[in-house]
Order: sequence, then structure tokens, then C-alpha cells
Amino acid sequence: MKPNQQKKWELIQVIKKQHQTGQSIRSLAKAHHLSRNTVKKYIELKEPPTNKRKRRSTLLNGYINLIIIGIENNLSSHQIFEQIKQQGYKGSYRFSQFLYKDLQPILASIYYTYSNGVIEGQINRLKTIKRTLYGRASFELLRKRVLYHM
Repeated sequence: MKPNQQKKWELIQVIKKQHQTGQSIRSLAKAHHLSRNTVKKYIELKEPPTNKRKRRSTLLNGYINLIIIGIENNLSSHQIFEQIKQQGYKGSYRFSQFLYKDLQPILASIYYTYSNGVIEGQINRLKTIKRTLYGRASFELLRKRVLYHM
């Protein structure tokens, strides 16, 4: 178990013990700076939480291998579409053209469970801070504001 996961599991154990001694969910949430829903979830946990993400399901999951083989054989998007349509694909040709153009990122999103959501969130936060300081502050103040909020 990673150090952060271990720390979280220890917090969950503390919350469970405090709840068993009669503390309310509301007071536990306030004491640990968590939402009541999070405290409820922690109380109900029987084993340490995992960070494994579920694989996304798409219409193309059953046809990915056919698409890859078609691309390796230098087939056009229309030929690949006809092949997967014969196998039962119910999507449109236009959608298959879109997939053909952006195949590498799409395949990566199907095969891997990683997300860039955290990075996008940090970029959005940085841009918001920059907007609020536009025309009024130096780079040094911007730097301090960004580091302060981390």
C-alpha cells in the first residue's frame, strides 16, 4: 500500500472508532474537514479503498482489433467501416471517419485507464488566478498566489 493510501486508511479507522463511541457523522465531518457523505462512505468501508478506475465501455470495444488490423493492412476508413458493420457495428460511417482520423488518442483512451483530469484542473486553476491578477500584479505575486493555493 502506498504511503498516501496508508494515511487515508488510518484516517478511516480513526473515523470508524470515533463513530462507534457515539460521535455523530456531522461532528466527525466538521472535525476532519470532510463532507458528511465522505464520512458515511468511510464508516461503511470494510477494506482499504483502491484507486483503480473502471474501464470505459464504448460501442467499439468489440471491434478494436478489426480496426487495428484494417489500419495495419492500409484499408480506407470506408473499408474498415464495412468490415465492422458486417460484424454487427451499429454506429454511423461519419463516426467511423472521425475515429480513423484520431485513432491513436482513441485507442490510448480505451486501453489505458489514466486520466489527465488532474492536470487540466491545475491548468484551469492557474488560468483563473492569472485572470484575476491581469494588469495589476508582477510575476512574483502571481508565483506566490499559485504556490499558496497548492
